[in-house]
Formats: sequence, C-alpha cells, structure tokens
Amino acid sequence: MEWTSPSSSSNNPTLPIQYRCAIVPGGTFLFTHVTDRRRCILASDDAVDVLRNAVRSVRQSHPIEIDAIVVIPDRRGIGHALASTVL
Repeated sequence: MEWTSPSSSSNNPTLPIQYRCAIVPGGTFLFTHVTDRRRCILASDDAVDVLRNAVRSVRQSHPIEIDAIVVIPDRRGIGHALASTVL
C-alpha cells in the first residue's frame, strides 16, 4: 500500500490540501470535485448531459468501474474501483 498526501494545491500554493489517499490496487475510492468558486454550473440538465458524455468518453480508454456518481449543482462525487492492473 502506498500513501500520498500532497502538501499544497496547484491553484493556490499557500492553501494545503487536507486529505490522504491509500493507493490500493482494486480498491474503491470516492472523489469529490468542487467547481471553481463553487459556482452552480452543474444545475441544468444540459450540464449533466455534458458531464455524462465526458464520463462515457473517458471510460472507453481507461479501466475504471464506476460504482456511483452524485451530481450536485456545485460539485460531483464519483465512487469507483481502481483496476488491479493499474499499479
């Protein structure tokens, strides 16, 4: 198992990132992505369709099994299993 803990954000080097991640082949992970300035850009059906199409496109070339996706107007959460052959 490998642990990673970045010390700063690329967008704001003075703001530390507050998380730790265990890299485990085949493990299930939850990622939350927040929109810039928490703008509600994911509130419309059209925005969700664009996100859905982007996820479909990425899944064609990457070995990701998505267990769940939650879309909230200012963020999204994705729970997925990392392929055991990635590492």
